[in-house]
Amino acid sequence: MIVKHYQTGPLEVNTYAIIDEKTKKAALIDVGGWIKNIVEDLKKDGVTVEFILNTHGHFDHILGEKEAQDLFNLPVYIHKNDIPLVERIDEQTLMWDMPVAEEPEITGTFEDGDEIELGDLKIKVLHVPGHTPGGVGFYCENTLFSGDSLFYHSIGRTDLPLGNHQDLIKSVKEKFLTLPDDTRVLPGHDRETTIGFEKENNEFFK
Repeated sequence: MIVKHYQTGPLEVNTYAIIDEKTKKAALIDVGGWIKNIVEDLKKDGVTVEFILNTHGHFDHILGEKEAQDLFNLPVYIHKNDIPLVERIDEQTLMWDMPVAEEPEITGTFEDGDEIELGDLKIKVLHVPGHTPGGVGFYCENTLFSGDSLFYHSIGRTDLPLGNHQDLIKSVKEKFLTLPDDTRVLPGHDRETTIGFEKENNEFFK
């Protein structure tokens, strides 16, 4: 597996491309914008984007996905519990004093424990409600794409609509912190970390 990182959108979302080395197929995680630049960059290496996976439905993580569908006809997937957030992307952007955005069309949904195939790779879905009701992480080859649920020395906000602090602590403990200590953690914002480091140093889990 190859992982490429792009910082996208007005809130500097970490967008990731998961690439299967054998087939050169890729999945994008959380497209906050600038889809043309991402696709063009991947094409230089002969990589084809197959679909988009979302860790959750907050506007900054899905802001570039309508354009991705319009330009490249890319399928978009999200946990079913976050569809209401996607449908209210216009309300979300207005709340942050940003221009109204058009929602992407959700192609399909996934559930906790699902395994999504990408070439020879299998991406496991880990449902971690709390930051949003349908928040998930994606686990593949000892790498966790944690969205806005787990950060370096921190966790995601739960003061936004539909957030729940107790749910987030519980679900991260049960689904993320049980992974191997050397698991690489790639979050939705900021820098990467590891499961072992967060177990030892994250004040939210002391």
